[in-house]
Amino acid sequence: MAAIIMIDLKNVTKEFSDTLALNHINLHFDNKGVFTIIGPSGAGKTTLLKILALLLKPTKGKIFVNNVNVDNNMRHSLRRKFTMVFQNALFFNSNVHDNISYGLKIRNLPSDEVEKRIRDVLKRFGLIELEKKLMSELSVGQMQRVSLARAFVLEPDILFLDEPTANLDPENNSIMEKEILSFSKTKPVVMSTHNIMQIYRIADRVAFLSDGSLIDIGEKGILEDPQDECIKRFVAGETGYLNNNC
Repeated sequence: MAAIIMIDLKNVTKEFSDTLALNHINLHFDNKGVFTIIGPSGAGKTTLLKILALLLKPTKGKIFVNNVNVDNNMRHSLRRKFTMVFQNALFFNSNVHDNISYGLKIRNLPSDEVEKRIRDVLKRFGLIELEKKLMSELSVGQMQRVSLARAFVLEPDILFLDEPTANLDPENNSIMEKEILSFSKTKPVVMSTHNIMQIYRIADRVAFLSDGSLIDIGEKGILEDPQDECIKRFVAGETGYLNNNC
């Protein structure tokens, strides 16, 4: 299949036992840029990301990639072109170099290609001096940089990020945002975030979820004068409300 440039969700619903996590989601994005998914905690953002990344199957509805309905055979091959970075990433009990190189080695790439890619991401993410350090010796911000570098080194066609800069200090946040923007110039990035200012800095489009439903979607201008009460309260930074009371 050609490089991934377009994904469509058609009436996608996801249920977990008695919980409706996503409710008839229709969504389209393509080409490049940063597509952000926002909303209150428990709104369904991570579930939506996992479905887009083909890590979860919808209970109902269809997923199209480049206008082709994704079946089980396609799912397996496409997942090698997708990479998702979770907020709380898991690492091997080894050093930075080994964690970054693992995904390349299982793809059986030539050793010189592996090292070339690793050198590039180590430099881009300011990790050269940390290359031989154990993951347990790193700060949270450094771990997040390794997590993103580990995704970048695979050179995926689409990058999915689940709150990649949550709780980071300004320096680490700046490094992460710079590289996310760099990636998005040629390939799509889909990410969830609670950081309104981050959306203004790097987002091209915004989708707002609440209680598993897509409330609004558009350019980030939808946050400047929100018509929906739930979006208005979210942007204003109000806390302590339930999704279904927005």
